Amino acid sequence: GYSNLYWGWGAEDDDLYYRLKELSIKVIRPPATIARYKMLAHTKRVPSVWNKR
Repeated sequence: GYSNLYWGWGAEDDDLYYRLKELSIKVIRPPATIARYKMLAHTKRVPSVWNKR
């Protein structure tokens, strides 16, 4: 599972990627024509002290 130390957005995605990389598990991304999404517009927030990279 994920660490309880994450707060906010994004760090859990990076953590999962690095865990897979450490185990030599290849990340496969489908073509953009299949895996499409639209990000909702929002105001950018300042990263919290707990989630700075």
